[in-house]
Amino acid sequence: MLKDVKKKQKYEAPELINLGELFCIHSGQSMNPVLLESDLLEVVPYYERKIHICDVIFFKPPKREYPVIHRITHINQEGIYTRGDNNNTDDLWSLHSVNIIGQVVATWRKQKRRKVVGGWVGWMVAQLMYWKNPLSRRLSLLMYPIYNSLAHYGIMHYLLPTQLKPRVIVFKVNGCCYLRLLLGNRVVGQYNTNHHQWHIKRPFRLFVNEKVLPLLKNIK
Repeated sequence: MLKDVKKKQKYEAPELINLGELFCIHSGQSMNPVLLESDLLEVVPYYERKIHICDVIFFKPPKREYPVIHRITHINQEGIYTRGDNNNTDDLWSLHSVNIIGQVVATWRKQKRRKVVGGWVGWMVAQLMYWKNPLSRRLSLLMYPIYNSLAHYGIMHYLLPTQLKPRVIVFKVNGCCYLRLLLGNRVVGQYNTNHHQWHIKRPFRLFVNEKVLPLLKNIK
């Protein structure tokens, strides 16, 4: 799924007329770990370029209201088939070129631009990243009780000097209010408007007193 940046058409992405490119904010976990929640994505229309298997594409599925970003798994005479990198099965729909808005070529995360590679090279990169995750998850399970206890009691937060403590910024896009949590110049957390709670990246929860963070419903 995708979040609005600036609604210009029925799909949720603004058109940059002069550049011929689209930008949208990614949400959901189906493309983890290549694409993560709140990544700003660059999408380039195909025009006359050939569509390749394993390209990451931005498309509007038939009979669905919202667009999707998934990877092409195979192409045949019946259509184009897709799947999220983090999913076990292909999507239920088949696509045609008219359904495809463009190819995802890059993602912006932590103020850095990362190229999203298509084709078989992109597929290999996605597989390497996917199989790397189980090891990280096992280490996380071992350390989680200690980490969670330190974060819950806010010990590290009280040890930080005032000028180094995280701060909340509020901004509006198309009339919608968003909250971000900054530690220095780094975005370490954001307020999830769907679940009405804060999501703070590890290990930065150690330095945050979540009990005093504002909720969006309390901000006018």
